[in-house]
Amino acid sequence: MTLADQIALMKDGLITQIGSPREVYDHPKDAFAGFFLGNPGMNFYENVTVRRGEVICDIFPSPMRLPSLNGAVERVVLGIRPEYVRIVTAQTPAAVRAKVIGSAIVTGGQYLLRLKVGSLTVRAKTSHAIGSALQVGDELWAEFPIEHVSVFANNEE
Repeated sequence: MTLADQIALMKDGLITQIGSPREVYDHPKDAFAGFFLGNPGMNFYENVTVRRGEVICDIFPSPMRLPSLNGAVERVVLGIRPEYVRIVTAQTPAAVRAKVIGSAIVTGGQYLLRLKVGSLTVRAKTSHAIGSALQVGDELWAEFPIEHVSVFANNEE
């Protein structure tokens, strides 16, 4: 992916998406692309409720209106890459409570944390400075920026 101008992603012998590596990585057209590209792949949250055009999910402190959401959809799958989950030191309007449930694993100079956010399990990549200071059971604040949340309705973004 680092040397290509364009890539084609295939599943079951069919091309599912063509684009620049950055475009396919940041804007996957379906959950397969979100999972397949990246290490680890995207976090997925299934059967997310949509009411009056707003998404209700534990990764948001309150119902959120997502720009890419089609108003006719009642249930969607949300996806966010672990590197886009932000660990913050204090509560902000966009932050939710999270608890470290898995030991931090060093991957390429970063830590991969497993967090519990409401009823959901979240993988978050963070810097060595933050990750090395956290232990299982620690509580913290996490943000899920809507500009990095992919919405999959009928398994498509």
